[in-house]
Amino acid sequence: MTILICAYAHVPGANTATVAIEELARSVQSQVDAVTLKVRGESHIERLQNGRLFRVPVTGDLVERRSAFCRAVRRQFDSQHYSAVQVRGPLEGLALLPRRKTHDFKLIYEVAETPPATKNQTTRAAWQAAHLRVAREADAMIVASTACHDAILKDVPGARVHKVAPGVNVDRYDSAPLGPEPPHRLLYLGRFTEDRDVATLLTAVAGLADAYPLELMLAGDPSGAQHSALRERVAKLELQQVVRLRGVPVPRAIPYLVESCHIGVVPADKGEQHMEWGRIPQPLLEYMACHRPVIAAGVPAVRELVTHGESGLHYEPGNPESLRACLIELLEDAELGRRLARQAHSQVRSRFSASHRRHAISHIFGELVPASASSRIWNGVFTTPADAELPEHPTPLQQSSFFSPNMASGTDLVSNDQDAEEGSQGEWRFEFQESLLDTAEMGTELRGEPDTRISRSPPPPSDEPGDTSGDSSL
Repeated sequence: MTILICAYAHVPGANTATVAIEELARSVQSQVDAVTLKVRGESHIERLQNGRLFRVPVTGDLVERRSAFCRAVRRQFDSQHYSAVQVRGPLEGLALLPRRKTHDFKLIYEVAETPPATKNQTTRAAWQAAHLRVAREADAMIVASTACHDAILKDVPGARVHKVAPGVNVDRYDSAPLGPEPPHRLLYLGRFTEDRDVATLLTAVAGLADAYPLELMLAGDPSGAQHSALRERVAKLELQQVVRLRGVPVPRAIPYLVESCHIGVVPADKGEQHMEWGRIPQPLLEYMACHRPVIAAGVPAVRELVTHGESGLHYEPGNPESLRACLIELLEDAELGRRLARQAHSQVRSRFSASHRRHAISHIFGELVPASASSRIWNGVFTTPADAELPEHPTPLQQSSFFSPNMASGTDLVSNDQDAEEGSQGEWRFEFQESLLDTAEMGTELRGEPDTRISRSPPPPSDEPGDTSGDSSL
């Protein structure tokens, strides 16, 4: 059997979509195909465990890009039989709902998007309508937090909702605590959009720059417009010598980047994305896995993960004085930072590791699609009958279809970019993807899309850029 997962996001990347796809592929004993976005320099098709990763180049305005991706999802679904489909956005789910009349498959809706942050009420209403319809018709839903779980049940009573945290590969990030030598490095990874409230972080740092040797790195947003706006704010606060603005870090470099900071900061505003929908930023888990003390806005989802004074510090969302007070606590008390980091690491390993997510996902798919359960392996991995006579000098085993499905050739699911510069503690230099396209608010209409059929063999390299909006990232 084969499972399809669709994510309107760049994979691999510093986002929850990458974690979701990698862990789904490890959770089920089935071929898993994924449809994601393509950006310049990436191949159209790559190997994904025992399945395939398809990347879709999208161009045009925002409506055309989102519509093209939905069309590509439908084309891929129609190309072969899928026993189950997991969508991470309501638009992809809406695009596949008509297929339920003619195809027998289970639909799993993971709520990885929140209502678009736009004043266009038509856009918001269209997204909400798609979300509600997919939520009602899905065989199961996956949410990351209690806040999101409660919001779903308020709108769709009786929905089959499973709470599953994003998860983090703890071993990939596990690192020794960093020494207290100045300058103290503060790291923010994520988008620079209004809901992430980077402005409050900058205001808080502006009141400390003269008293403490600080470096603040802001990284993770591919939008040139967002960078320009933030650069103006940095200049207005006279923080040019303190703040470094960077693009999207190369995925393989992120553990090294986190390892090189002293404090991880996770700001957020009081908007509905955080207060009602319970978004969990992936870097929060990465800081905790890396033994780095965390200061985070005290929004509902964060309070589920971080206990104030035990595994991190909370500040009042939107209050720079509250954030500044937390920063001073950690800057002046290195032992407090080490204690918080130890407890955070223990907590993320015991409750929010990638293996915990795999177990939860495996259980959900095992109930919906029993053929995906690991019990299949018992009789499914042998290539020689039990009563066959083995040669005296065995030749290499002919791989069974369980290990070697028919797939397009490609490389493993890793970035083609060069490894990060590890450097010394005196340097903070890493490779970033500075050329990703700008992003904009999510479109919802499905109209006039170009032909984006996913090829079964890798097309020639393309310089067509991709869009990275949609799926929650960083």
